[in-house]
Amino acid sequence: MIKGLLIVGSSGGLVFQKVFTDRITASSEYLMDVDKIIALSSTIYTAIEILVELGVCTMEGRYRRVTFAHEHASITALRTATRLIFIVIHSPGMETRSVAQWVDRVYGVYVDTILYDPMYTVGGRIASNAFNDVF
Repeated sequence: MIKGLLIVGSSGGLVFQKVFTDRITASSEYLMDVDKIIALSSTIYTAIEILVELGVCTMEGRYRRVTFAHEHASITALRTATRLIFIVIHSPGMETRSVAQWVDRVYGVYVDTILYDPMYTVGGRIASNAFNDVF
């Protein structure tokens, strides 16, 4: 089950966040604090950039992937060729291939609706309802 999505732009800024705290069994107050979500996304952005340079990240289709597992939730970060990073919070037992397929759908919405919007600037914030169809 998908529990949340964070999107980090190529410059490291958080451009989208949506976390379903009701889907997380552990204490979710941490994920309700915007400052902590920004810190989490920044940390993962830095980690994946370093791990890609070291050659540690796995290729999952067209994405560079790294997964951090925990008993209550796992975090999978997928980096595109344009350095856009999708951070997916999901159930620990969810297969990474399923996560990558879901991100393909999200990325499709991003390209088809967000990037083609003449009012959107790359790296700008994305409306919170932009990906409602894929959740």
